Amino acid sequence: MELLRAVLRNRIFFNLAFVLLLVGGVIAYRTIPVDVYPDVPFNEATITTTWPGATAKEIELLVTQKLEDELLTLQDVVKVRSRSSRNRSLINIKFAEALSPQEFQNRITDLRAAVQRVGDLPSEAERPVVAPLTTWELWPLCKVVISGGEPGQTFSVEQEFQARQVARRLQPVLRQLEGVQKVSESFREPEIHIEVRQERLWDYGLTLLEVAERLRSLNRDFSAGQLSLQTGQFVLSTKGGREDPGRLEELVLFQRENTSPIRLGDLAEVSIGFEEAYLYERFNRQPCLTLAIVKEGPADSVQVVEAIKAELERYKREQAQRLPEGISLELVLDSSQIIRSRIRVLVNNLFGGILLVGVVLWLTLGARNALLALLGIPFSVLCAFIFFEPLGLTLNAISLFSLVLVSGMVVDDAIVVLESIYQRVEAGLELHDAVVEGTAEVIGPVFSSTLTTVCAFLPMLMMEGIMGQYFAVVPKTVAVTLAASLLECFFVLPVHYLEWGPGRRAAGEAAPAPVEPGWIQSLAERVAQLNARFVKRPWTMVSVGVLLIAMAAALATRVPVQLFPSDFQIYAVTAQLPEGSTLEQSRRVAVFIEDQLQEMVDKGQVEYFVSTTGMAWSADNVLVVASDLVQVTVFMHEDEDQPDRLLNETQRRVEQAFAGAGAPQVRRVVVAAPNDGPPTGKPVQVRLQLSDYEQAEALGLRVEGFLRGIEGVHSVERDLDRGPVRLDLSVREEARALDGVDEGQVGVLFQAANIGVRVGTFKDPRYGEAYDTKVLLAKGDRSGLAGLVDSPIRHPASRRLLPVGHFARLESRSSFKARPHFDGRRVVTILADVDPSVITSRGVNELLEGWLQETGIGEGVHYRLGGEFEETNKSFASMERAFYVALLLIYIVLATQFRSYGQPLIVLVSVPFAFVGVVLGLLAMGIPFTITSFVATVGLAGVVVNDVIVLVALVNTLRERGEPTEAAVVEGIRRRFRPILMTSVTTIIGLLPMALGLGGFSKIWSPFAATMCFGLMSAFLLIVLVVPSLIALVDSARGAAPARPAEAEA
Repeated sequence: MELLRAVLRNRIFFNLAFVLLLVGGVIAYRTIPVDVYPDVPFNEATITTTWPGATAKEIELLVTQKLEDELLTLQDVVKVRSRSSRNRSLINIKFAEALSPQEFQNRITDLRAAVQRVGDLPSEAERPVVAPLTTWELWPLCKVVISGGEPGQTFSVEQEFQARQVARRLQPVLRQLEGVQKVSESFREPEIHIEVRQERLWDYGLTLLEVAERLRSLNRDFSAGQLSLQTGQFVLSTKGGREDPGRLEELVLFQRENTSPIRLGDLAEVSIGFEEAYLYERFNRQPCLTLAIVKEGPADSVQVVEAIKAELERYKREQAQRLPEGISLELVLDSSQIIRSRIRVLVNNLFGGILLVGVVLWLTLGARNALLALLGIPFSVLCAFIFFEPLGLTLNAISLFSLVLVSGMVVDDAIVVLESIYQRVEAGLELHDAVVEGTAEVIGPVFSSTLTTVCAFLPMLMMEGIMGQYFAVVPKTVAVTLAASLLECFFVLPVHYLEWGPGRRAAGEAAPAPVEPGWIQSLAERVAQLNARFVKRPWTMVSVGVLLIAMAAALATRVPVQLFPSDFQIYAVTAQLPEGSTLEQSRRVAVFIEDQLQEMVDKGQVEYFVSTTGMAWSADNVLVVASDLVQVTVFMHEDEDQPDRLLNETQRRVEQAFAGAGAPQVRRVVVAAPNDGPPTGKPVQVRLQLSDYEQAEALGLRVEGFLRGIEGVHSVERDLDRGPVRLDLSVREEARALDGVDEGQVGVLFQAANIGVRVGTFKDPRYGEAYDTKVLLAKGDRSGLAGLVDSPIRHPASRRLLPVGHFARLESRSSFKARPHFDGRRVVTILADVDPSVITSRGVNELLEGWLQETGIGEGVHYRLGGEFEETNKSFASMERAFYVALLLIYIVLATQFRSYGQPLIVLVSVPFAFVGVVLGLLAMGIPFTITSFVATVGLAGVVVNDVIVLVALVNTLRERGEPTEAAVVEGIRRRFRPILMTSVTTIIGLLPMALGLGGFSKIWSPFAATMCFGLMSAFLLIVLVVPSLIALVDSARGAAPARPAEAEA
């Protein structure tokens, strides 16, 4: 009490501290970065190796396998996934999640060293590129599109040059902006193509490789050292090649006796173009190039995007005269738009909850008490902001949701203190003494109740996996906010009540009339009367409580489980064409899809779309490059509140279009939203390990067939698909033995004829760029097999020219588009989505695992169920451990407070009471049990015990004064009914807007709020109706007499 009296004597100091903390919180708030989700380190890296012209099998055996053998020896490696496809090897390596940032950087250094140690990679392969994988590498902050040209077409060479130069000039402008880490481009490099006509090679008795070697020698620069003369010192060199590619055709290649010189123009045509296209991009049907902008980790996403927008507008104004006609610049895939949308929903729900809490407090406690209680919310939240930076927190969806969650809890402590003070004011006690005594009486219970809430949330830091890293934000935010609330409750609220609270009156003035509504008083009396009857036969209500808990446990298995449902603002239409389809065929399919979407853009239903031909994100978040893939990403308006309706409308349009006459043929079309949250994988993901891809394909087809037969399972696909027919050129044995021709000679010629061979570099004075110069067969000669087989090759012995077909033969074979590995072994992975209203991912995986065992596949083949199912098991297992740790911590706190081993168990019985409401509420509303629902259940363990704490503490006090147990229980429920009711109602009301979606519905956060609301409702009812009987039953079981004043232990 002396401490409280000292606080009241120093009111000015505490009022000033209150204001300073508010100001500090506002300042801290303005500096906190804003993101959609926390920037969680994935502890992953990618190794990309490019080998132009190589087949998927060559990439697998000569690149990927060699790298994997070295990578699997590294320390802290959890898993290694790879995909070997034509021209490219992509390896993803994941390190242990427990690594610190510095340890992860050390592992990246080790990784680069390991890659360097692999010294026997093919000489034609480019150097492997190692890149750490971050949230913003995976999902760039935004993109700038440079678009123009004819809708549905590709750029002409001139248009692509113009768009490319605009992008080149813009790239350094954007890169220098604060908060921008890098700006990645997606455009092709220019090349000079020397296309040699095959008939001219035969006419002049030359081979393609001889022409290439001659051009390479003529294009070299040689240094001849220094020459000292009297006039000075000079550097000698010989200069090869021509500066102007337009005059290359005049270049003399060969000079033979009695004949005219053979110039390059006699053999070939020279043109400036681009390297072979592997993808096409379009923005709203116009061809485009893109610049992907990656932000620095700690930068504020919204501020960075605003700076990019401002710079882009300034650039367009200043460069208006230099921008080529028809070229436009647009900002797309704007993450800040998603951030604003998510934050708007959470902020609307936060203020909606605060408003409802204020109304309830005003109706029940009076205007002044309501205002005093509500002051704790902005104070606690702003104080929490001060600690965000030291704790590594940002303002994101999870931290904002934590503030929404805690807003109702913050006023709970204030309600208990205000109610205790006001009871003494009503009794006629002098205001100063009422404040001191009322606050002092509840310091212990309030401190314990806050501590138990913190203890319930803190073990969430034990959660494992990506989910654990994301949800570590919740306990940190809740802990600092509740700690600030406790300070406000004990040191600020008493001062404010003394100065502004109800109950100040002149000497001799009558005590104020109670502000408690009559219905609360009447309800409290009715509940007390009920309990007076119940405690005489305590087994009755205790049995009811046990039966309800048992019923909830039985029904719990019927609650659908969905790990992380998505709130989305973008969705994608992904199409896969038949095996062997060309990039041009895929482009026509992309145009067909775009035509269906353009009408939605014209009507204002969606904002825009960006299509990519030849590349797509797979179902398990892997970037796949293949000529038979099309992916069109659709971006909705920022204020769109019915994303599912638009997605379904798009799916209907696309399905009808492809079912119509004249529609292009595709293997599959999927319209789906990306996972808006931690990357957990698909709901169904089974990985089968086999050494032979033919067997893997056959087994994968069987698994696909089983999954397609399960109701509610859709979008079934596998990562082992057939690709284009492979043509193998093999040297005949007689040619090898008699003519001395081997695969190396034939292979080099074949490669040069089809994709070209580099013979030099040309520096374009217009743009200051260096272009590779390539020699290859003319397009007409390499468009068919005959032209390639008829290419001339020189006989090693006779030096005569003979067609390649004389020495070698072509054999066609079916090939796989990509060859996947997991931990260095060949695998096939089957993926699928589920409709949670029909069946859960857990249910499908259990059916699949049973089928694998029944058919004997599971015994002969190593398999692994992964994706969302694996992440669910990992997260739920760690959450279960966290739940038990939370209960243990809460028990320790309660045992310390009550100095009893038994009474904490009475308090903890409120936890299964909350579980009853969670199960019944989710089932009644058809809401799935998500990872956020599990977080809410853990949090409930710390929230619901608070009501029992204040009840048991008062019952103990009354028993210590000599009252019988039954009388103490009835009086305790009568006096504590109002604070128990108010603390429950304020928390429920604070979360109700989010649970019902009044401020905007969220598939992620609304189940969390609903779980809390249902749990609090059932816990409140069972606490006021069952706990009094349980106290009486435990007391009678001990045979306790009325407690003596000295009694300290139960």
